[in-house]
Amino acid sequence: MRAVERLAPHRLADEWADMAANGLFHRTPALSARAGITPAQKHAALFLTLAGLTAVTLNPGFSWILLQSIAALYFLSLIVFRLAAAAIPVHRAEAATLTDGELPVVTILAPVYNEAAVLSQLTRALAAIDYPPDRLDIKIIMEADDRDTIRTARQLVFDSRFEIIIVPDGTPRTKPRALNYALTFARGDIVTVYDAEDVPHPGQLRAAAEAFAAGDAQLGCVQAPLNWYNHERNWLTRQFALEYAVQFDAILPLLARLGMPLPLGGTSNHFRGLMYQEHQISD
Repeated sequence: MRAVERLAPHRLADEWADMAANGLFHRTPALSARAGITPAQKHAALFLTLAGLTAVTLNPGFSWILLQSIAALYFLSLIVFRLAAAAIPVHRAEAATLTDGELPVVTILAPVYNEAAVLSQLTRALAAIDYPPDRLDIKIIMEADDRDTIRTARQLVFDSRFEIIIVPDGTPRTKPRALNYALTFARGDIVTVYDAEDVPHPGQLRAAAEAFAAGDAQLGCVQAPLNWYNHERNWLTRQFALEYAVQFDAILPLLARLGMPLPLGGTSNHFRGLMYQEHQISD
């Protein structure tokens, strides 16, 4: 069967697309990059520039030693942090065990752009996920001007879990804008983001749902560890795999243990949806 293709009425589509691109600016301009550099930031940059030039002019030798010392301390702190991440055992949080009937609805957002060649691989990987079909809502998101990918998607055979989302033309044509637009159609209690080249583990969604069930209301996102599927191919892929392993198996667990902010990658992230929060509040 063919996937359902979701197209909003023209006026609504334009309004939703504008909110997807500019919603943050409309709601909180100070938090949006569209607002540009603030006067306070300009003054701070000017002050630091003048202070640096003055220091170099008055005492170039001391300024060079100070700069080297700051750089040395910075790199030393990175080395110490990585050694600590390797030495401190990883704390594994307990996860709940949910039956199929207890699993929440999950919406998968998979934006693709000029990626017709990998679309079949992506859809096969998503179709292989071990999750109840009636609780899985998969959105394949494409830009209106990406005719090759749209044509390929329309030729693929999908099941009822899949839906094609066409993002109206507009700027900036970015992944965040496409995701924000597709959120309008999401019906999941958990929202998951995958990239076009991803091949997620079949049990990943269950693991994320069980992590949310075991966590408290402050748990807003579960990030899946990433790695290279062809890590044994050559020396370069092994180095990439090693770097990913260090990031997800050592550095991020230590940041979490220290209660520090965690950087998120652009894919394989599972977010607690608003509906999920409402269910918890009502419970």
